[in-house]
Amino acid sequence: MTPIAVVISYISSVLTGAQISARATIGKGFVIYHPHGTVIGATAVIGENCVLVHGNLIGQRYGGGDRPTIGDNFFAGSGAKILGAIQIGHNVRVGANSVVLSPLPDNATAAGIPATIVKIRQPLSEPRLIR
Repeated sequence: MTPIAVVISYISSVLTGAQISARATIGKGFVIYHPHGTVIGATAVIGENCVLVHGNLIGQRYGGGDRPTIGDNFFAGSGAKILGAIQIGHNVRVGANSVVLSPLPDNATAAGIPATIVKIRQPLSEPRLIR
């Protein structure tokens, strides 16, 4: 099935402008709102219900397959880069044009170049109903 995946990846790249490796592991519920310029490298792992906005890069920093592992419910603003063999927790948000080079814990919001944690949200113990 690898040759078919490579062909589909190439056709998708031409049609959408996003380059997603056939060897990346991506969970269900993954969304790219404006795919042009988005790159996801081989061996990258992305959890469930993750969102990339535009021009994001999830790839290696030094070479040799050092790509990130990203938890569930991740959000990356436009132009954010996540580089290297780092672990990104669940429910993490990364600001626009940020460059993440170090691990981020669960429920963190990070921004800047290099990205630093600007907030750690308390997880909700019970779902909130919005009326």
